[in-house]
Amino acid sequence: MSAETAAEEERIYTDAFLGERSWNGRERNQLLWNQGGRRFVEVGVPFGLDSVRDPRGVAAADFDRDGDVDFVVNNYRAPAELFLNRIGQDRPWIAFRLRGTHCNRDGIGATVIVRAGTLRTARVVGAGHGFQSQFSLEQVIGLGAAEGVDEVEVRWPGGPAERFGPFPARVRLTLVEGQGRPVARARTPRGRGGAATPTARRRFAALCALLGAVLAAWGVTHAAGRRPSPVPAAP
Repeated sequence: MSAETAAEEERIYTDAFLGERSWNGRERNQLLWNQGGRRFVEVGVPFGLDSVRDPRGVAAADFDRDGDVDFVVNNYRAPAELFLNRIGQDRPWIAFRLRGTHCNRDGIGATVIVRAGTLRTARVVGAGHGFQSQFSLEQVIGLGAAEGVDEVEVRWPGGPAERFGPFPARVRLTLVEGQGRPVARARTPRGRGGAATPTARRRFAALCALLGAVLAAWGVTHAAGRRPSPVPAAP
């Protein structure tokens, strides 16, 4: 295909046909409300989030730092839209960042478990949450009716678990690896049918490979259990 033909096809499928319109058909955005894990309810219309622009990414963070999660939506050929949460800040919340000292600096990959009264919620600190999008590394967690956190357990990537707290509500904290209370890991008794750890499985596989190599070498010189016949010397 020549350069002239390629340019003509590009003009037909973009300028002539598409113009300023979107290939996605100007579909309205939706916001789904989780009903306790039973079902989802679409609430984009009553909350004013049903924009007809062409969104290509969304990120969540506490942009106005009032204790709840807001959204920013990036649109194709249109300005980005910032949606501020004006409801959640009236309820108890807590926010924190992780700082790794032995793992990566931001604690990416860590699992965070928050316990506040009867509430128990978990988060995984991640990087890259969607198409051309990145959520804030600060974890903002609603506490329901609890006015404080009993403890925060952090399971650092590749390292031990630690517990922090208690903490009051409506504060922002930085949890530093190595400054919490160590959490003892339960050891599985031998011979009790416990699941093998990844390290144990690797060692077992290496042992099987070594045993297989030894048996293969033994079979070459002792085929069928017979000693090899001596080779006569050359005259």
